[in-house]
Amino acid sequence: MLYRFEAYCSLLRAAQDWSTEPPWRAEVEANGGLMLALDGIQPDKGQETIYLIRDLLTGHVLGAQHLLSSEAAVIQEVLLAPIAAWGLPVLGVLSDGQESLLQAVAATWPGVPHQICHFHALRAAGRVLYERDRALKVQLRAQLQTRIRPLRRVCSRHSSAEYSRRSATVSLWGRGDG
Repeated sequence: MLYRFEAYCSLLRAAQDWSTEPPWRAEVEANGGLMLALDGIQPDKGQETIYLIRDLLTGHVLGAQHLLSSEAAVIQEVLLAPIAAWGLPVLGVLSDGQESLLQAVAATWPGVPHQICHFHALRAAGRVLYERDRALKVQLRAQLQTRIRPLRRVCSRHSSAEYSRRSATVSLWGRGDG
């Protein structure tokens, strides 16, 4: 339920058409244009995604939409086209690197630099390292197990013999101190 409230609040904040606000337009023009951040939030698989677009230089949320499809054409038409229609220059775009976002931005603003968020890029790089580390760990464990297995068997037999000897002592004397 809290997700619904958050989504509703995001839509309310984005409901204002900033393009007609003279102070905001003057601030954007003073900045030389818009520096856009795009991100989609999907609470669970199969649920609609809320996409937010905001200007990083002014901090204003410029658009928010619930979309059932994350296809590039849908994102471009529903989320990006209204902002492109304002006619303001776009200096750059920051996103999580989702393929459909990359395609939609490239189609809407060709030639505009598109940076992938450092958090998302580092997380993706970390996944590769984690998978390689895990594979190496499995490989090392397999190599060690083949060398250690005979030692474990010897230790296990020794422990079993010791346990049997102690059990016999306990049954003869009634306690284990022989």
